[in-house]
Amino acid sequence: MSKTFASAVVAYPNGTVTPTIASINSDPTAGGGYAAPLGSLLMRTDTPGIYFKTGGANTAWTKLIAENTNLRATDYVATGGEGSDFNVNITGAALPNDTYEIYWSPKGVTLIPVLDLPDTLAGDRTTTTFRVITSANLTAGDILSFLIFQA
Repeated sequence: MSKTFASAVVAYPNGTVTPTIASINSDPTAGGGYAAPLGSLLMRTDTPGIYFKTGGANTAWTKLIAENTNLRATDYVATGGEGSDFNVNITGAALPNDTYEIYWSPKGVTLIPVLDLPDTLAGDRTTTTFRVITSANLTAGDILSFLIFQA
């Protein structure tokens, strides 16, 4: 069963297609799939992957990027005491280097914060952690889901 944790609707100028961007914790190509308009993107967090909606059926999803050494999923569970500037540990073994992209989605938060994922100062991104700056302090139990992609 699919569960949406967060989504955003993106409207094309002609208004005929409104694909979504969502985060789920199950396989959109199996079981009941995941209902979404054509052109939608899914960030799968249980077995990391990025999917593109290619057909009308709920299971018509094409995997664009699969989990491997270059794609990691990490959930951060807030303690409520981290403030608005903190580091997140990357799941698994250290990455080969500190040059990577980070994509995020709220996965059960009290208030959706604005995030900055800086990469300007030494230590902002390492092979095992990355820095997060939020627009407001998180509440204990809030979950932020991250996909880390290294080309």
